[in-house]
Amino acid sequence: MTLTNTNSLILLQAAKTLGISTQILNSSQGKIKLTKGEKSHIVHKHGFNLNPHQAIVLTRNKIKTLTLLRRHGLPVPKIYDLRSKIYFPLVIKPVSGQKGQHVYLNIKNQPQLATALTQISGPTLMQSFIPGRDLRFFVLNNQVIGITHRRPPQITGDGRSTIKQLIDAENLRRVKLTQSSGRRMLNRLRHWPRIRWYLNLQGLALKAILPKNQTLELYPLANFSTGGSAHTLPLSQVHPSLIRLAQKAVKLTGLTVAGVDMIISDKGAYILEVNSDPSLRLHEWPNTGRPQPVAEKLFRYIFS
Repeated sequence: MTLTNTNSLILLQAAKTLGISTQILNSSQGKIKLTKGEKSHIVHKHGFNLNPHQAIVLTRNKIKTLTLLRRHGLPVPKIYDLRSKIYFPLVIKPVSGQKGQHVYLNIKNQPQLATALTQISGPTLMQSFIPGRDLRFFVLNNQVIGITHRRPPQITGDGRSTIKQLIDAENLRRVKLTQSSGRRMLNRLRHWPRIRWYLNLQGLALKAILPKNQTLELYPLANFSTGGSAHTLPLSQVHPSLIRLAQKAVKLTGLTVAGVDMIISDKGAYILEVNSDPSLRLHEWPNTGRPQPVAEKLFRYIFS
């Protein structure tokens, strides 16, 4: 059986490095049995089989998680409901969504809000939009072991090509990068409704010609799954208060292994989400920066 999932491939490589025996139980689920000595452990592509079920259920509900963090004094963006007085700009997203799907940022007025709300089915989270640096903290056993700066996708104009042509060229570059490196380093920018939405917010359209050397952020979503890029940061370069904040957030949720998404703005740091199945590739296969061996540390914890 062959595995194609990035997390699974990273786990297999880390196991090989540490002399841990592996057996692929289900390739579509990325289910792998790990054995070292007399101890065995099973992981899969969406989890490491370390988190309590109750903590997973909690963190899959963004409103419950953020309410818990706020109750304990941790900084989170203000949460609104449609009955309260709303202050723009806003973010809306599914309460239990993942990977940046159906997330709308920097909504500036009621018509934009009304349009965005029609794009989300099910319970919706509405919050203040806070621009800033998007950091992902990888936390294991209440200790931060990796930090990545996630950046939204951008294109740069040449004075001749339309935005659509520049996106097509960028997608081709990303495909060639994947082929030359043998690993998926960047996702293609193919969600055209999302692209059109954010271009419209900036008064632009796909047929517009971008001036030479002008850089355009296609949308403020920094998730790798939506086309963002990952840039690792040495822990020594991140303020200890931010590291402590990420660790405290995870401890409150009861998770053993987690990813904490945090925005660092001019007004301070704000926790956006706590994820129970954090990506390994943001740390192990960054676009720039030194790889962070979070998978090896994960296995050392499992087999300690």
